[in-house]
Amino acid sequence: MDKKKILLFLFIFMFLGAIEHAISQVPQHRNPKINTSINPRYNMNINPMFNSNINPKINNSINPLYNTNINPLYNTSINPQINQIINPYFNNSINPFKNASLNPATNRMINPWMNSNFDGTFIFSKDSDQPIAFTVEATSRVLLVFDLRLRWTSYLIYNGQNGFNIFDSRTSQWLGFIVVNGEDGYNVFSKKADWIGYIY
Repeated sequence: MDKKKILLFLFIFMFLGAIEHAISQVPQHRNPKINTSINPRYNMNINPMFNSNINPKINNSINPLYNTNINPLYNTSINPQINQIINPYFNNSINPFKNASLNPATNRMINPWMNSNFDGTFIFSKDSDQPIAFTVEATSRVLLVFDLRLRWTSYLIYNGQNGFNIFDSRTSQWLGFIVVNGEDGYNVFSKKADWIGYIY
């Protein structure tokens, strides 16, 4: 085996090990593989495939494609490309690269792998029930999203109606939206209202 292949193997092994460690760090009461009450596979009340009230393909009032009040393309107050106060690239106080207190790589209190009392939320894949990211509150209207390796990937902006819109951290492009699930969590949807994940 040549040196490049060995290094690649070691990198993959370390990366998978880091992810496995991260998964094991999710508190049991917030781990859908252990606590089935927060797992949409087992709790149909929080599953949009079974509960039409939380399904944006059926309930138009929670779908930004039909409700312009929660659509950033029509409501400029929730559009970070227009409202710079909610855009981390223009507002340094909510940018984790400019404000170290909002960066889990530098602030252990908001790093879920270093703080057992982490009070942010975890984002889980709908398909695997594995954590894929976590949130850090920047303000009451803006949450920052980091992947399991503490890289800032996106941010969430409160839409004024118990949900959020998702924006890319680099381009501020609108990626999707988040709908409250009727209990203590949220479901994550693409812009086309396809269900892709959930948050606890």
